[in-house]
Order: sequence, then structure tokens, then C-alpha cells
Amino acid sequence: MLGERLGAAVIVGDNRDTTGRESDVDSGEPVDRSGVTVGLRRAAEIWSALSARPFSAEETAALLPEPDDSATLVEIARLALRSDACATGPYLHAVLDRLPSSLLRELAERAVHRLTSGPNDAAAEILAYVSVHQAESLAAHLPSLWELSPSEGFYFAEWPWRVADESEIARLWERADPDDELRRERALRCLLQTRRPDVLARLSPAEDDLHSVGYTLGGGELRRLHSASPWHLAFPADLLRRWATRNPLRAHQSSWPVASQRDPQALTSGCIDLACPRCRKRLHRLLYLPSVPPDVGVTSRARVEFVWCAECGPYTEVSYVRHDADGAPADLAMTFVVDPPERQPGLEPADEAIPATGVELVRLEQRWWWQDWAISNDRENLHRVGGEPTWIQDPDYPSCPDCADTMIAAGQVNVADLWDFEGMCYLMWCDQCAISGVVYQQT
Repeated sequence: MLGERLGAAVIVGDNRDTTGRESDVDSGEPVDRSGVTVGLRRAAEIWSALSARPFSAEETAALLPEPDDSATLVEIARLALRSDACATGPYLHAVLDRLPSSLLRELAERAVHRLTSGPNDAAAEILAYVSVHQAESLAAHLPSLWELSPSEGFYFAEWPWRVADESEIARLWERADPDDELRRERALRCLLQTRRPDVLARLSPAEDDLHSVGYTLGGGELRRLHSASPWHLAFPADLLRRWATRNPLRAHQSSWPVASQRDPQALTSGCIDLACPRCRKRLHRLLYLPSVPPDVGVTSRARVEFVWCAECGPYTEVSYVRHDADGAPADLAMTFVVDPPERQPGLEPADEAIPATGVELVRLEQRWWWQDWAISNDRENLHRVGGEPTWIQDPDYPSCPDCADTMIAAGQVNVADLWDFEGMCYLMWCDQCAISGVVYQQT
């Protein structure tokens, strides 16, 4: 059976502990004569089942251990690394979600070591995940990752270089050989990902490249387009349970805190009493902040309400809203990519959303400060105030319609959660003009 073959594959050569029992060459733990680590047989059984055939998210969630069983979880990942079989799939990132940061660091080191023996799908998946959620674990391995190129050709290939130190940055400049165009371009992409103003100034990148790392150039100076750390939205427990029924891998995902509901700090969804100038439908509330956090770049208003037209918004390049002195929406203007289709009178799209819901702003541990839409794969909480947007498509920071400055990212709302829809609404802001913008992206 597959499980027996994989269990036997754990043993390489004659590895025995002081009692004469065979031991796992990676963990050093004693194993029984069938080749399955004593006490970790369950991990081998789970891994064998998951890797034998595709499983639905519901089946995967039912198979995976809970986060407090980190020994079993980490052994599943180790088995994936040790196998020559294709060990990728939606389950592996779900396993990593449930592991503490200390074990992620250990797995990152194992993944780098495993790649020195040749390509390994599981190692590449682990490194992609770690490059998002715990890039500092890769800092010492950047020279090896340059040589191994585990994610060559993928959009996240250069992300580990977010944590490059001075010596690695110096090596990158040396690698930017003008006589080797491919090597030079790769080195420059890695330097761009350092996101350091001194490095960016020396690179003199195009505006689109600056936007890709959250910067713009105005008046000869670099300006950051988002805050360093986000606040995540915490939702009521009953709503989280409903969403976890639809997306089972969210059930033990630590980026989904539960709102206490004692003192909601924000409001999402529902409609406001302001009509879209085109379709005359009421505007849909994306997020109301009765007290704006101090570190998100919104200082000209003490409170602000981000809204859009759920009927027309998906067809726009950007929806602009001017805010009055109290931060309330005053009027809406839209720039369309295509004209929206005519719809019959009746139910307003925003009425199909969840009702107005009180939420809280929560600062999660640092591993969730930077997220990627594709890698999150509908498991992670992507509702945020501040922080870098988790772009579905290319980064898109619009210009303010009044002053023409590039707007900053103030947050984002995953509208797929609020109603039967797809995509993300990115909340933009011009502090000088008190104008918000909503950029909508979908797959």
C-alpha cells in the first residue's frame, strides 16, 4: 500500500539508536520495524491519504490535526519533503497555517537543504509560503536560494530578498553584471524587493515597479503608499462559523480572530442613504471607521466611511467618493472600463449582502502582516485596514482626481465574504483632498 511504501521510505540505510531500534534520519526518533515513527504513525496515515488523491477542502479539513498537535502537523510536512512523489496541494499550506512560527523556521531550513539534492515540489511550496509569512527565516539562506532558484519564473520568486542584509545587497549589486542581461535583471528584481528607499533611489525604477513594492516618486522624493502593519477585521463568531462551513480550511486559521462584540470599532456591509448617480441604487458600505487608527495615513478626517455602488462598481477602473467634514460620503464619481449592463428594476445588489455588521480592529502577529491573495487560497482573513494590499492583479494605486497625487492604500475588503460575489475592493485615500477611491479586482 502507498502508506507502507512511504513509511518505509523514511528509513535510509542502517540507522539505529542506542537501544538497537531503527531511527528516522531526519528527526532521530525511534521507529518500529514497519518503518513508521513510533507515535507518529497517524502523521504517515494522514499524509498518505492526502497525497494519494485530490481531496475537497472539507475532506482535507476533517483529516488535518488541530493546531495544538504540532508534532503531527510538522511530521506531515517532513514526510512531504522526504517523498519523491508530487507532494503539493492545497493541504500543505493549510498544514503550515497551523504551525507555530518556530516550526516554520525549522521547515524552511529543511526545505532549503532538501533542494540541494534536486527539485522538490513540497520544498518549493514551503519556501513560497515562508517568503510571505516569515521571510526572516530565509535571511541566512539567500545565497543558496540564489543558486537554487526554487521558484524561477513565478511572480513570488524574489520575495525572500525582502530581508536581505547589507552583505546580500552588496552581492546583488555585484551580480547585476551588465554583460549578462538575464542575471542582471534578476539581481535588479531582487534589489527592488528589498523595499529600502536607499536601494530604490539607486535603482531609479519605473513608476509601475515602484508601485509593485508600495512606493511612488513625487517631487523627487520616495513616498510609501501603505502603512507597515495592518489591522485585521475581527468578525462575530456566528458569521465566522457560517463562512467556515463554506470554506472549511478557515476553521483553524489563526488570521480569523473573533470579535468580542462588547465595543465594535467599525462597521461593514449594509447600505447607506446615498444613491449612485448612474443606476440610482443605494450605495453599499464597505467599511465605516468611526475612529480612524493613527497609523494608516488618514489624518484629515477623524472618521471615514468607504462606500461603492455594488451595481456599477465592478465595471469601473476606480470609484471616487468625496467626503464631508465629518468623513461621510458626499458624492460619487466613477471612471468606467466598460458600461454596466442594464438591469431590471427590483432587488438591489447590496441587499443581497450580509446585513450591517459590527467588527473590531485587531493587530495580529507579524506573520500575517504581509499576505498574498493566491497563496491565501481563500483560507486567510484578507479584510484589513492599512498594510500592503493583497493584489489579485497588478498593483493599482490611482491618482486623486483633484490634486493628481498617487492615493495611498487605506485597507481592503474581501467582498466575496460579504455577498455572493468575487474579488476584492481596495480602499484608497487622498488625505489632502479627503477623497476615497475604491479599486475593484477579480480573477
